[in-house]
Amino acid sequence: MARKTSAPEKSGAAERPMTSEATRLLERMNKELHARVNTLESKGAGDAGLGEGHEASDESGGFSAMVKDLHGEIDAVYVLKNALKTDLETTQKRLAEEEAVRAQLETRLSLLEAKAALADQLREDMSFVEEEQNGTSRRLKEATSRLEKVTEERDRLAEQKAAGEKRIMQLQHERFDLEAQVLGLKERLAEMVSQFGATQTPAP
Repeated sequence: MARKTSAPEKSGAAERPMTSEATRLLERMNKELHARVNTLESKGAGDAGLGEGHEASDESGGFSAMVKDLHGEIDAVYVLKNALKTDLETTQKRLAEEEAVRAQLETRLSLLEAKAALADQLREDMSFVEEEQNGTSRRLKEATSRLEKVTEERDRLAEQKAAGEKRIMQLQHERFDLEAQVLGLKERLAEMVSQFGATQTPAP
């Protein structure tokens, strides 16, 4: 007997009611066949007790054939029932496997969504860090430029200070020379005044 395979996209919720409906239909057919067999067997037994003629014998044989056919139909129904039961078990097993795969896929999907959210957050953080880095680099460049200007000004002032100290040393030397010259002039002046006074003194 060929088995009908459900499409992979269908869910187990649709397959179970269909299989259950087929099982209930087979059970109802079994009951109807059993009832017909019992009725025919009872009728055949009653008819057989009415007489012993050729006509009664033929009718009894006909009933026996019908009962045999009905038994064959019952056997076929049982075979079909067993096949459907096997299909049901296979379908339930496949459904359980598909549900397990679906649960795994949902877990992986949740994990991927979490990773995607984390990646988005990391990209935002990286963008923020890059902005901060760019701002820091800009401020560092500005500070370096100011430092270079301050260094140039310091060097210029240092040169001016060195030149001023050198000039102060020169002026001090000149001062010492002038003081020495003034002192010499004062001594000569005092000597000249002393000589001049000696020449102006009257004789006794």
